[in-house]
Amino acid sequence: MMIHFRKYYYLLIGFLLSSCTSINEDKMWVQVNHNGENEVRVVTHQDTCPVVNIDGQPSLMETRVSGDNGNYPILVCKKTLPKTYANFSVLNQTFSHPLEPINKIAIIGDTGCRDSQNINDPEQWPFPQIVENISRHNPDLVIHLGDYIYQRDSRYNSQITERDKWEHWKTEFFDPADKLLKQAPWLFLRGNIEFLKAKEGWMKLVSAYPYSPFLVQEEEPFWVDSIEGVSLLAHDSSAAHRDFVSNVESYRSKLRKLDFSKDDKNVWLLTHRPLVGIVTIKNKNDNKESILSDSGYGLEVFKEIHSKLRFVVSGHIHTFQYIKAHQLPDQFVMGNGGVRLEKVAAPTILDNTIIQSQIIEKGMTINQFGYGILERHKEFWLLSLYSAKNTVLARCTIGKKESRCEFGAKN
Repeated sequence: MMIHFRKYYYLLIGFLLSSCTSINEDKMWVQVNHNGENEVRVVTHQDTCPVVNIDGQPSLMETRVSGDNGNYPILVCKKTLPKTYANFSVLNQTFSHPLEPINKIAIIGDTGCRDSQNINDPEQWPFPQIVENISRHNPDLVIHLGDYIYQRDSRYNSQITERDKWEHWKTEFFDPADKLLKQAPWLFLRGNIEFLKAKEGWMKLVSAYPYSPFLVQEEEPFWVDSIEGVSLLAHDSSAAHRDFVSNVESYRSKLRKLDFSKDDKNVWLLTHRPLVGIVTIKNKNDNKESILSDSGYGLEVFKEIHSKLRFVVSGHIHTFQYIKAHQLPDQFVMGNGGVRLEKVAAPTILDNTIIQSQIIEKGMTINQFGYGILERHKEFWLLSLYSAKNTVLARCTIGKKESRCEFGAKN
C-alpha cells in the first residue's frame, strides 16, 4: 500500500539530543520504505527498542537488527506509521502531521568525506553546512542519491570492509545530518560505496527493505506515489559497472515487473548512477584531456522505458550536470553534496557534445559543492541549484514535456 507523505514539523518538547554529545547518542529519522509507507527508525545503544506514541497511543518499536560486538554495536528499531494520524513522539520528541501535500523536495548526493579531505574544514567538506542550509528551506521530503561514507579507519589496513562500521556512518552521515533527519522524511538511494564497501551498514540502517543477513546484490526497484501528479521510481544501480554491465538483463527483468500502464504517469527516475554522465580525463602520457561517458549503463538498462520517464535524477559523478539529449529523458546529475569534487571538470557548456552516439542538445556542468531544491508551481516544477554557501548557481524549470536550465539565476 502506498502512503501519502505529509510534511513533518519538528517540535521540541523535552531533552534534545545534540550531535555534539556522547558517542552513545541515539538517532531517529523517518524514511519511506519499499511499500511507500512512512517508517520511523531509531538507532539506540539500549538493550530494548523505545516506545513510540502515535496520537497518544503507546506502541513498542520492533527490532530491525540486534546489536553485535563487532562493527555495529547498536540496536536498530522500526515502526511503520499509519496512513493518517495527528502526531507521534519518540525519544522525547514530537512530530505533527498537518494535511499538506509535498511541494518542496531537497536533493543531495555523494555526501561522504574522503581521507584526503579535512572533515573539520567546511571548505573541504561542506556537508554539515549544506544540511544547515537545506534545513532553512523547510523541505517536505529529502532525497539522498547515495554514497554516504568514504573514510578509512587508519588503525586497519586497506581491507575492502574497513569503512563498514557504525562509527563511520555516525561521523560522516548521522551526526552532520541529525537536524535534517529530525525535520523531514527521507528517501534513501544506494550508491556504489554501499554496494562495494558499506553493504552491511546499508542493509542494517537505511535500506527501504526488511533487513536480511544475506547481503543483496541489487535491490528491487519500487514506486513512491506520495506526490500529487508524480510517481517516483527508486532504482538501485549500485552494482552497475562503469561502461559495461554484465547484469543488464537482471536489471531489465526487475523493471518489467513494474506497472507503467497509466498513460498519465509523470515518472521521475531516482538512481545513483546516471544514464549518461560526462567526465574529463587527463592522459597520463601527454596530459591531454578527453571527454568520455561515466556510467552509460542506463542507455541499455532503461532502453525499454526511456519514453515513459519524464526525467532522471542521479549522483555518482561529483559535480552538477544538466543533460538534454534526443530520445532520452532529461537528466540531472547531483553528486556534489560533500565528497571531493571531480579533479578535472567536464566542460561548462555541453551543447552538441557527442557521448556514446548520443548528441547532447543542451547541457551544463557546475563543478561546485551544493544541493538542489525542487519546488512545485502551477504548471511546472522549479529546480534551484544552490552552492554550499547558499547562493543560487542555476535554476531549471521542469514542465510536463520539456525542461530548461539557466546559469547564475538571482536569489
